[in-house]
Amino acid sequence: MKLSSLLNSENSEKNHLQIQQSGQRRIDRMAQSGVGKSSLWSLAEVGWTAGPVTFLAAQGGYYLGFGTWLPNENLIFFVGYTVLMGLIAVLVKFIYKATKGQELDDAKEQLLLVIGSLPDFILSVRDLTLSRMEPESRRYESARILLQKSDLGPQWLTLAVNSIIDSPVIAQAVANIEIYWRAGMYSRIHDINQELSTEISAALASLEPDRPRLARLLEQRLQGKKNTLRSGVEREPFFIERIFSAIEEDNEDIMGLSDVEEVLTLAFELLSGRRIPMLVVNCVGSSQLTIATKKLEKERSKYRIARARGYSQLLALANFLSDSNLLDYSTVAERLPSSDLLQICLETIDRLCQNICDDIECVQKRENVDMRALKLNRSVLIKALELYQQAYRSSAMVINEHADFLKDINSWQRINLKYADANTKVSVTGKQGLHIIERQIQLTDADKITVVKKIAHHFDSQSILSKGLRNRTQQSNWQVSNQHVRAAKQLAIDLALALNPCVFISLPEVQGAIYSSNAVDLGSFEPGLSTTTKVGWGESVAKEVKKDMVKASEQIAQAIHRYYGICLGDKELDFMHQTYGMNKEHVIAYYLENEQGEQSSNVFEPRSPLMIPEVKFAWRKTLTLYRQHI
Repeated sequence: MKLSSLLNSENSEKNHLQIQQSGQRRIDRMAQSGVGKSSLWSLAEVGWTAGPVTFLAAQGGYYLGFGTWLPNENLIFFVGYTVLMGLIAVLVKFIYKATKGQELDDAKEQLLLVIGSLPDFILSVRDLTLSRMEPESRRYESARILLQKSDLGPQWLTLAVNSIIDSPVIAQAVANIEIYWRAGMYSRIHDINQELSTEISAALASLEPDRPRLARLLEQRLQGKKNTLRSGVEREPFFIERIFSAIEEDNEDIMGLSDVEEVLTLAFELLSGRRIPMLVVNCVGSSQLTIATKKLEKERSKYRIARARGYSQLLALANFLSDSNLLDYSTVAERLPSSDLLQICLETIDRLCQNICDDIECVQKRENVDMRALKLNRSVLIKALELYQQAYRSSAMVINEHADFLKDINSWQRINLKYADANTKVSVTGKQGLHIIERQIQLTDADKITVVKKIAHHFDSQSILSKGLRNRTQQSNWQVSNQHVRAAKQLAIDLALALNPCVFISLPEVQGAIYSSNAVDLGSFEPGLSTTTKVGWGESVAKEVKKDMVKASEQIAQAIHRYYGICLGDKELDFMHQTYGMNKEHVIAYYLENEQGEQSSNVFEPRSPLMIPEVKFAWRKTLTLYRQHI
């Protein structure tokens, strides 16, 4: 037993050392590529070429041409020439090394600092999010985070399940299922589900109404399904759009801390060498049809992003109401449909206005009122109405984008009718038609140096976030917490702006590809790992995530059918299945379900945008009453 433990310990240390060495090599390679090449070997090569090689070549050439050795005068000339040229070359190289060498060292230091700090910053932002919740919401959200981790042990799972449901039986069952899953005994997992089917149904039913995402996670764990390093973790939708909306509106409230966590994870992936595949539609054939197709694709992307922006504005309002303790965090975390989220926000603001009006009435009657709470509620209402007004304006913009999109659809239809069917078929290898093209989203080593230079100051030991990271175990007050939130959001903004020139994350098609790909699972990272170990580990997990384009391929097949009225043929379906893993049955079922719509219009209209009503008169009247009586 002791020998086994010793061997396991030695293997663990050996793997840790290999990962650490891999991380150091990765940093050296990126820095060298980003800054330029400089080495002693290069200096020796220049000196050898300028000196002995030139001298020997001159002697040999002169002897072959004239049958005698080089005269002394000429020999002195060549010796002087080669020595001076060699000395000048060596001097230039040393000057280069003195300047670029320092730049190389600085690049290594910045790469180590940023890539090595990102996992810790991600954990810090996650904990900052939890710290701003009410205890009950924090308990549920902590359990959700734990249930998503791929390397969670049975004891941790028991802790997570016990914190969300009062059922020791289910908690133990989840722990047992984890053990059987690791041992490959899937039949025993089935047995447990059969034996405890009543208890499992009751547990899931207790979570489903208020926390459906948590219920799905628990159900997956009970079935022996979980995230792995290969599968990765599902991303939060539209987080990039919310960050750019915050930039454009100059309002950080539009983005949440979950968006900060997501963009930090994306940056860590790309800096660690992750390549994210992207599918785009291109038209080859008639120039008019090609132009119309590109325009339609552009408008389709713009409309999708406009819808996402409208939802982001609503989510910003819900986040603010949650931070103000007027709304449970589960409303934000559960990714509710926009119509449901709008209704909840309307009801919450109505309740806030009613509370303010009740307090004003008490003041008029000279009854005891908590004036500090009343003033705070008034400030919350002013900010909530400001965010609601932004959401209303975004809704109007979405309506305009919807109208433009419909015009481009009609235009494409008219041009499409002029040309043969060959130009409007989805082609895999043909010369004409709609082509589905795969591209890669990735950072070159030079890009990585550029990105790191732009954000390195956020990771300095004296930055607000770095100080907060060191003091994370201490209980901070609300003011300090707000400083950390603002610093975290500014980091996310600077990071998005640094990434955009390199991988164009502001483009709708790039955002769509990122959303449809799973993020790397950072569950294996823990505080306290060495920097080079984290760099090496990051490179390993970035390579480990499988290229999963099932969702992206199905979405693009449905989009081609909805907006172009074109179904993929058997050859194209087989190609998409073999190349990207697309589920042909799902796509064919989608075609059959929407067959009638296709026959009637050939092209489907995009889903209508959500209509957000104007600010209610009662809300403004509440503020007027406050000014009159307080």
